Parts: sequence; C-alpha cells; structure tokens
Amino acid sequence: MLRKALTENLSIKIASILIALLVYLHVYGEAEHEYELGVPVRIEQLPQWLSYSGYVPENVRVKVRSSGKQLLRLKIKRALILLDLSQARKGAFQRTLATDDVLLPSGSRAVVTEIVSPKTIALDLDVRVERRIVVEPVITGEAAGGFWVSRKPDVQPDTVTVAGPAEVVRRIVSVMTEPVDISGRDEAVSKEIAINLEGRHILCTPDRVKVRVPIEKRK
Repeated sequence: MLRKALTENLSIKIASILIALLVYLHVYGEAEHEYELGVPVRIEQLPQWLSYSGYVPENVRVKVRSSGKQLLRLKIKRALILLDLSQARKGAFQRTLATDDVLLPSGSRAVVTEIVSPKTIALDLDVRVERRIVVEPVITGEAAGGFWVSRKPDVQPDTVTVAGPAEVVRRIVSVMTEPVDISGRDEAVSKEIAINLEGRHILCTPDRVKVRVPIEKRK
C-alpha cells in the first residue's frame, strides 16, 4: 500500500519537485545578500626609473552586496583593484583602499560595501638599479649508496642581472636556485631550474639557469 502511494503518479511528483526547486533557485538567485570575496591587486603606471619593495597582497578581501546571479558572474569575470603609481615619487608610499578602488566587470550590478583586509597598502619606492649577481645552486637529497657529488655543480649562466630598488639590490650578495633533488641518483643530474626570488620585488634576467650536478661512484 505504501509502495503504491509512493510510486503512483511518480512522473508528476518528480516534475513537481523539479518545478519547486527551479522556483527556489530563481528566487534565491534574484535575492540580494552580502558576500565576501577576494579581489586581485595590480600595480600599473610605475615610472621606469622607480621600483618598489613591500607587501602587495595577491588578493584584497572585500564585501559586496549582490544577487546570487551577479555573484556567479563575478566569479567568472573577476573584479580588480588597480593601484596607479604614475604620480609616485621616491620614498614611502601608503594608500588606504576605498570601495571605489574596486573595479567591477562591465554590466555588474553588485555593490562593494566594505574593504575588509588589508585596508592599506604600504610600499617603499626607490631608484631602479641593475647588478650582475652570482647564482648559487641549491642541491637537496643524497645520491645513491656508493655515489657522491664529485665536484662543485656547474651553473650556466653563473651570473644573472638583478633589477629592483637600489637599497634592496645593494644588499643582495647572491641569488639561489630552486632546489635540485638528487635523491637516489647514480649519474649526473642536469636540469633547467628557476631562480628563487624569495618573494622579493626584483626582476632577474634570465630567470632560469641550467644546473649540472656531477655524480660519480666512490673509489
């Protein structure tokens, strides 16, 4: 009896559930709510003779008032914060972010209501300089049993050009590569590897080098 009650007019019941779900999604999609999302930051128009150091967040957390449909559009075509440094000068730079700094995609009806974190971006601007710097390879792991790194690894090129704020570049003695792992190897390891800039706001040319680690059998 119960089974018959559940299966009787099953197609009509399923259709009713689907219609109810679609109505719910439509109503929810049109209703406005407040959401928090991350907005990427991009620095532009920095004069060529200047460079900067300091923390530039990958994303700024902001609150927006939006319908569900508009939020979905924001996730497909993201908002953006442009930090215009065209009028910047050497020295300390600080900018308190405002909701107007958040550029929404064309046609978006969302409203930015609050900058959550960070609320301020602080940078040090300095004259841009260049220097040739020695590259130090980073080797990790141990060669296979009975084998060893027989001599100093070869790096090509062994120096790179580093460009950035004068005070930052002046303090750099060398730059290191990303790790080259030789665990369990019983022959030379050759690899093209990136320079590890350790989050510093400097440019490195080239930004990759070739490292050859000679591994030989112990005598």
